[in-house]
Amino acid sequence: MPAEKCIDMSCNTKLRVLRLGLYIRRFPSPAYDPAISECTWFHHLLSTVTSKELAIIQFWVHLRGLCATMPTDASRLLAMLAAFFSAPVCTDVDVLLSGKQFAAVGTVQIGVLCDNHGLVVDGERWGALLAERFPLLDKCGILR
Repeated sequence: MPAEKCIDMSCNTKLRVLRLGLYIRRFPSPAYDPAISECTWFHHLLSTVTSKELAIIQFWVHLRGLCATMPTDASRLLAMLAAFFSAPVCTDVDVLLSGKQFAAVGTVQIGVLCDNHGLVVDGERWGALLAERFPLLDKCGILR
């Protein structure tokens, strides 16, 4: 069953913080095209939020424990994350989170958690990618 049919946040009418964690257990093979699926379910999940009290949204991609299976090439890692946070999905999420439904949101954090075994995301390039993909959130100063 697709995730979009299983995810519904509408019963959480007093939600103040939405913290999501995605654990990537293995690095996709470069033979696959695309190497990773885009996160289309993210927009669907957010569109079901009914709480007018939601102030913080956090989305963390966990890459811990991948040092044995994942190359430490920062460009390849960033490309994988860019495919996951595709421009069309991010545009839809950006418009949704900038609307009246999410007027109380003051912080949107999207981050990558790495281990200390050589797997590192270039912070400047990651920040630039997020600012490009979420221009409305970046403009109003709530994107972190």
